[in-house]
Amino acid sequence: MKKVNGTDNIYEHDGDFYYKTEIGTIHGAYDSRAIAELALETYCTDYLNPTVVTIDGQEATTQGNYLDAVTYVPEHAEGNAQHKDAQRGVIISVTSFGVRVLYCNTRAVQLTKAENLVWG
Repeated sequence: MKKVNGTDNIYEHDGDFYYKTEIGTIHGAYDSRAIAELALETYCTDYLNPTVVTIDGQEATTQGNYLDAVTYVPEHAEGNAQHKDAQRGVIISVTSFGVRVLYCNTRAVQLTKAENLVWG
């Protein structure tokens, strides 16, 4: 993996682009430098000025709630967290676009509206 430009945090490897944070974690792969730059900008914005959302009446941030358990309750479940279509997961990050949740059953990270989440 090599830096694309000696002064920034964008790296390239085998045609894919990655960004490196100030704490050393590497994120990617992205198809283009522009997408990697946008992802890095979003990360920096959320890290320096954390996004706060409300989940089930309680404020949540990436720093304060990383890996906290949540349950996705689809709208057709009408608030029933025990509904057969509800999905358990953990918070990966809170962004201005929604909450990134790692869902246990699919092992996939999905951007989810905070209004559809409850704690636990």
